[in-house]
Amino acid sequence: RTANTLNNAANRTLTGLTNTAGNAFSRQNLAAANVTANALSRQSAAATNAASNLARTTALSASAASRSTLRTGMQSDLASAGSGKGCATGTLGGVICNIMARSTSGVGIITGFAYMAGLIMGFLGVLKLKEHVENPHQVQFFDPMKRFIAGGAFFAFPFVADVVRRTIEGAGTDTTDSGFNGASSGLGLDAMIVKLMGNVLEPLIWAVGWFGWIAGLILVFIGISRLLKTEQEGPRGPTGIGTIMTLLIAGCLFSLNSIVAYFTTTMFGTSKMATHGVLQYTSGLGGAAPHVHAVISAIIAFSIIIGWISLVRGLFIVRGVSEGNSQASMMAAITHLIGGAMAINLGSVIMAVQETLDIVDYGIVFK
Repeated sequence: RTANTLNNAANRTLTGLTNTAGNAFSRQNLAAANVTANALSRQSAAATNAASNLARTTALSASAASRSTLRTGMQSDLASAGSGKGCATGTLGGVICNIMARSTSGVGIITGFAYMAGLIMGFLGVLKLKEHVENPHQVQFFDPMKRFIAGGAFFAFPFVADVVRRTIEGAGTDTTDSGFNGASSGLGLDAMIVKLMGNVLEPLIWAVGWFGWIAGLILVFIGISRLLKTEQEGPRGPTGIGTIMTLLIAGCLFSLNSIVAYFTTTMFGTSKMATHGVLQYTSGLGGAAPHVHAVISAIIAFSIIIGWISLVRGLFIVRGVSEGNSQASMMAAITHLIGGAMAINLGSVIMAVQETLDIVDYGIVFK
C-alpha cells in the first residue's frame, strides 16, 4: 500500500509538472504571438499612415500646381498690359493697369473660400451620413454622398477650374492686329481723341480679360455648389443645362483671347484683325491725311473695346437663357456675340462691304 501510495503521488506530481510546463509554454507562445501580431499591426498602420500622408502630400502638391497654373496664366495675361505705353504713370491707362496689378491675388482669395467650403461640405457630409445610418428611410444615401463629392471638388478647385479652361481653350490661340495708321499732333479734338484711345485701348482690353478670369472662377464655384441641389431645381439642378452651361461659360471667360480668335477665324478666315486703314481718295486733304488716318484708327480702337465688352455680355446672356431667365433670349445672345465679333473686326467688315459694292477704289483699305 505504501508503494502504491508513493507511486500515485509521483504520478500526480509528474502530471502537475507536465500541465504546468504545458501551460507555461502555451502562455509563452501566446504572448509571443500577440507581440508579433501587435508589431505587424503597428507596422501595417505605420505603412498605411505613410501612404496616406504621401497621398495627401501628392494631392496638395497637385492642387498647388493647379492653383499656380491659374495664377500664372492670369498674371501672364495681365503682364502684357504693363509693357504697353497705355500703362504710363498718371494716365487713365495707368490707373487701370494698377488696379489689375494689385488684384492678381484674387485667384488665391477665391481658392481659399473654396477650401473653406470643402471643409464645411465634408463636415456636413459626415453628419448626414450619421443621420442616414440612424434613419435610412428619412435621409437618402445620396444626401451625404453629394456633400462629399462637392467637398472634394472644392478641395480640388484650382484643378477643376484648369480643366474647365482647357476644355474650351484646347491648345489655345491668340488674335493679332495689323497696326494702326496715322499720326496726330497739336491741341485739336482729333489729337485728343487719338491720345485717349492710344492710352486706354490696351489696358481696357486686358481689363476685360481680367474680369473674365475673376468671373470664370466665381462661375466654377457656383457650378460646384449646384451639386447640392436636387433634380427638382430643373436647369439649376446638379445635371441641369444651367449648371452645365455655367461651367462652359466659365471656360469661355477663362479663354477670351482664344474665343475672339475663333470668331475672327470663323468669320474672316484669319485670326489677324485688319486695323491699318488707308484712305484711297485723299485728293484735297493735303497735309491733313495723317490726321484723318489717326482718327480712323481711333474709331477702330473704340470699336474693338465695344466688341470685347459685347462678347462677354453675350456669354452671360447665353448662361441666362440656359437657366430659364425670362429676361434673356437666345436672339439677344447671338446678336451680342456676332455683333461683338464684327465690332472687333470692324476693318474686315468694312472691307467686305466695299468689296460687295465694288467701291474699294473710293473707300478705306484695311490691310
